[in-house]
Amino acid sequence: MQAAQLEKINLLEYQNAHNDENIVRQLGYDLTKNYYGKPVLFAGIRHDRYSLTSQRILEEITVDDDSFNGRVYNFLKSKISYSTSATRLVDSSLLSLLYMADASNSWMEQFFSYCGDSIEVLYNGNIPEDYPEVQKMLDEGNLHHLQIVDMGEYVLVHF
Repeated sequence: MQAAQLEKINLLEYQNAHNDENIVRQLGYDLTKNYYGKPVLFAGIRHDRYSLTSQRILEEITVDDDSFNGRVYNFLKSKISYSTSATRLVDSSLLSLLYMADASNSWMEQFFSYCGDSIEVLYNGNIPEDYPEVQKMLDEGNLHHLQIVDMGEYVLVHF
């Protein structure tokens, strides 16, 4: 039983990695075709670590609150004061590779390079101070998922 569950998680991680790779390949194509040479700023991904995970994979790693497992999970979660916005499987550390690559502009550049595109990624660790116009757009909610915006000197990609 444990081996089957581990195999399921490995398969989901494999599928999630290919999902991320497809996103990077499409973004890379769009960025090099339409904005070649402009540096790229990625924003918005740190707010939701599952925003780039496909809906099918999310369904696989989410416990249904009405199921027996969901009721047990929620009961135990309430007893140990564990708070989270979603009920995820305890044994799943599934994260988007893009979420992890967003921690460093060089990691994101390497991810795009791995997928065949050479782009310069701007550091996004202090968006409110370094890019106040982007922070305003994020606060107002004017950006949709994977939207690309030409900001003049650079290109913004919203996760």
